[in-house]
Amino acid sequence: MAKVLGLLAIGLFFGNTICFSQTADSTQVLSPEKTTSAEVKYYLVLDKPGKVSRIRFYTGNKINFKLTGEKQRYSGQITNIKKYSIVMWDAEIPLRDIRKIRMASTSTVSSGVQFLGRLLKNGGLFFSVVGGGNYLLDKEPGDNTLTFLKYTLGAFVAGQLLTHTSRSRTYKINENHRLKTIEQFW
Repeated sequence: MAKVLGLLAIGLFFGNTICFSQTADSTQVLSPEKTTSAEVKYYLVLDKPGKVSRIRFYTGNKINFKLTGEKQRYSGQITNIKKYSIVMWDAEIPLRDIRKIRMASTSTVSSGVQFLGRLLKNGGLFFSVVGGGNYLLDKEPGDNTLTFLKYTLGAFVAGQLLTHTSRSRTYKINENHRLKTIEQFW
């Protein structure tokens, strides 16, 4: 027991006497003329209401948008983001000129719903044409032909609704959907 206490006392003595401290150079505050001005980096943010309330765009991301007063949709890669503008194709586009932003749905669920919707739409269209041909060629059409047409047209409409609801989303820039830049700190 005495050996353990002796080793503990020696360890505490040397542990407290040998410590590293800051040097005078590392504690000096740099004056503004000594600091190097690194370029401030920003990222683009679309604030919106909903479950996901903020969509972020970084330099290098692809973006689809429309400008105010124009009908053409622009798509391209963001090369730089400044305080009040984005740079694409070596041209600076002010944020106040962007009227709409289109977001593509890329989730797995959305892709599966898109596939199911296209399958229902194409199958419903094909079988509606087949059912319509049978109805026109049949000399005495019965209830089965009309029921078949109702179901196939229903499948076509369901496919149309599924593909429409799970496709990309367009956000109009207004007081509910704001577009702004935020400074990056990393």
